[in-house]
Amino acid sequence: MSHYCDTSALALAFWFPSSNKGFQCPLSGPMLNQSIFYYEAVTVCAAMCEVVTQLPHGSCLVVFTDNLNTMQMFNSLVALTPMNWMLISMVDMLLHSDIDFQVFHVLGIHDTVVDHLSCLHNNEALECVLGLSITSFQPPRNMLGAAKK
Repeated sequence: MSHYCDTSALALAFWFPSSNKGFQCPLSGPMLNQSIFYYEAVTVCAAMCEVVTQLPHGSCLVVFTDNLNTMQMFNSLVALTPMNWMLISMVDMLLHSDIDFQVFHVLGIHDTVVDHLSCLHNNEALECVLGLSITSFQPPRNMLGAAKK
């Protein structure tokens, strides 16, 4: 299975082409205190949380992002110190599900649907892909800076 992830100043978004489902989470208020790189990584993790429950044990998963730092973080398993916990949580989830995972870089011109979703341009996204279903999502609270125990 593959999915595309993107983030803008307006929202986090991911799209599963195989099921033609798009997901959005508008950014507002206290959620705006991190870098775009942080939110790109949160988007990948949130998409993983969504897809892991749907994949059979031992599946393969491919993620496409237009952010090189995000690709490098997940493929090298090396993160900036404030993001280590996010990477560790995701790796734990993948190991528990026995899912093979790879992140690839895609040029922004090739991720049009998810780009529209992250900019909250839903009509444009719907024009790109007929039958696209768009749903909101809420990333795990700890990924948005909530206090950790």
